[in-house]
Amino acid sequence: AKYNNEDKLTELETENDAAYVNMGSSWRIPSVKHFFELLEKTNWEFVKNYNNTNVNGILFTGKNGNTLFLPCAGYKYGTNVNKKEVEGHYQTRNSQKLRKNDLKFSHRCIFKENDPGLRIYNDNKCDGCSVRAVTKK
Repeated sequence: AKYNNEDKLTELETENDAAYVNMGSSWRIPSVKHFFELLEKTNWEFVKNYNNTNVNGILFTGKNGNTLFLPCAGYKYGTNVNKKEVEGHYQTRNSQKLRKNDLKFSHRCIFKENDPGLRIYNDNKCDGCSVRAVTKK
């Protein structure tokens, strides 16, 4: 097993990074630091029915006027989609907690409709979360 106390891995290797595998070598799943930088460098708000798409999410607006919209797609556990339209669960590439035989490697960033802030959870890697890829410069 990977990402446990024996191998000491706390960051996804490229072959396990969905953005790298699906989009190419210049793409990565963002780190927790990337998400905090996004919050620090933008203003953001929860938006219902973004651009008349019937999709709720978080709209980030930079000081230069550029915007980024992250949909609140919830997360998938088994065959169920939970918290759709009220929470956005985004996968990160790193973890800070390691426990013996712990296969839960997964920090996720969560945005909630009624909770102004970003929450970081170390949670089950079997849950399906959204991925917002970043590119290397």
